[in-house]
Amino acid sequence: MTFSTLVTLQVARAGTPPIPFPESWLTLRPSVRHPDGQRALTRHRLLWRPLADGLRVSLPLQADGTPFIAFDNLNLWFELHRERADIAYSVAFNALEARRPTIYRGTPGTSTLTLDSQPADLPAIPPSNPPLAWVEVRGLASSDLSNPRTYRLDLPLRQVRWVYYVVTDRLDRVPSINDSDSGRAFDFELTTFPLATPTNLSDRVAEALVAAHPQAKVHRLHSKRSPPADGLPLKGLRLRMADQTCINDLPAPPSDQWMPWPVPNNPPQTALYSVIHL
Repeated sequence: MTFSTLVTLQVARAGTPPIPFPESWLTLRPSVRHPDGQRALTRHRLLWRPLADGLRVSLPLQADGTPFIAFDNLNLWFELHRERADIAYSVAFNALEARRPTIYRGTPGTSTLTLDSQPADLPAIPPSNPPLAWVEVRGLASSDLSNPRTYRLDLPLRQVRWVYYVVTDRLDRVPSINDSDSGRAFDFELTTFPLATPTNLSDRVAEALVAAHPQAKVHRLHSKRSPPADGLPLKGLRLRMADQTCINDLPAPPSDQWMPWPVPNNPPQTALYSVIHL
């Protein structure tokens, strides 16, 4: 038996162009709880396969190339699940988490899955392990084989800053972070805190470091924007003290070390931070 593509679903981070997720960050799969999920696929002899960025649904064909089962106006339901907790540092999930249920829908004549602003209630479904979002594709027909549909779900990027604290007894030297990729220009701004003044710094991490190291100088280097969102390790950040390179490839701050970052006239952003002793 041969199969032909009926519909392809892709998940990406919003951007121009859209930014694919690294493999295994998210999974999209037919719902085993919704009646129009896996049971509907089985009922219509449809086959689905995971892709690195989503999934593909295929329809079996007879020997003459016609659909094994013909149908019109078929709706299919899928579930989007996060597989890594630290994905929340690169995707703004607040718009999704503010509504329950969260449903993205795709209809004939469109190519983007859109967030339903007023979703209807779902059928009674066990609440355990709820998906990040539901995805419904409406109005599928076996005649779509002549022009298979492709839908993309764009998840909004989350703005996040990287912050490095440098604690050093080299009182006569000032740190800097230089990006070796001039086209990327991931730049950092320096703040130097006064010695032995652990309070009223408006920075809880800096206050703790100044209090713990009264004889050392505490510097803060924060990124002026979010890091590139391609999911790849960021290579080529150099930490320097005056004219001396101390670290050639500065690693990203740990994903479990975060703090609120103030933004004038806006809600705080998330900042990931790291402490470096020199």
